[in-house]
Amino acid sequence: MAAAEFLRLDALVHQKEFYRDPKLDRTTICSQLGIGRHALNQLLNDYAGGMSVPAYINKVRLDVACDILKTCPGKTLADIAGDVGMSPQNFRIQFKNTFGLTPNEYRQAL
Repeated sequence: MAAAEFLRLDALVHQKEFYRDPKLDRTTICSQLGIGRHALNQLLNDYAGGMSVPAYINKVRLDVACDILKTCPGKTLADIAGDVGMSPQNFRIQFKNTFGLTPNEYRQAL
């Protein structure tokens, strides 16, 4: 049952593109899934390596951003940041902290 709940969470964030909302938070996710905060935290603990909700959301955003960087070479970094629900500055910082490269350096390395 818990695995199915995590799949629902993942589908909500990925397929329904909830990651695009810069204000996406735990309350919104819990409301959409009909679960409590503790249940959400437990899902992430069990199926996402113990990530916090913000860390999980940022991981999804950065994974999507990597795909966009690979498939849309002409798209500006500011547009990509907006597409994944981040400000350009936060996008650059989070990307560098996660991958050790700026988004532009990542794109140039492709």
